Amino acid sequence: LPTPRVRNILANSFLAVPYKPFTGNEVNDERRNARILDGVSGLPNMFPIVTTQAERRVIVAGYLTNHDNLAWEIWRGGELHGILLLTRVAVGIDALCHIAFFDRTLWDKQTLLRNMIGVVFRDLKLQRLSAEIPAHLDPLVRFARTKLGFRFEGEHAAAQHAVAGRLAPLGVNNPAKWLAHWGSR
Repeated sequence: LPTPRVRNILANSFLAVPYKPFTGNEVNDERRNARILDGVSGLPNMFPIVTTQAERRVIVAGYLTNHDNLAWEIWRGGELHGILLLTRVAVGIDALCHIAFFDRTLWDKQTLLRNMIGVVFRDLKLQRLSAEIPAHLDPLVRFARTKLGFRFEGEHAAAQHAVAGRLAPLGVNNPAKWLAHWGSR
């Protein structure tokens, strides 16, 4: 398949530009890449296994330089704030998104993230955008669900399941969500 067109995304004071590891002069590329590698590897919750920061830097570099992945650098003014990465991209079907903000805050980036989601749906003609969030990061799960519109895989089908109707009288709030979260990504 041809490489999809990747464009800049603007929201409020944030600008997301396609990540190209070696586009400027050597010194600026080295600083920018080091900032990205340090920033993402400094977020250990992004990694499913225990690793050192040096090992995480290698993992991040591998993902960012893989030609099958798409990435955007997120800037505010002259400061690099984070990176958005799409892996397992199946144009016309699905992609897996990874978001890393170096300041570890999301509230001021909601509009940017919603704009980015819209752009990748349109440009890649996606049917679904997936995110894998560890269950113990409940605030991040809530943010993805309430602010970005993500749902647990199978949540709609769980609402139709006979067990869902029997859970509400037992005091389970939102039985479809409760059922779906057990087997979702």
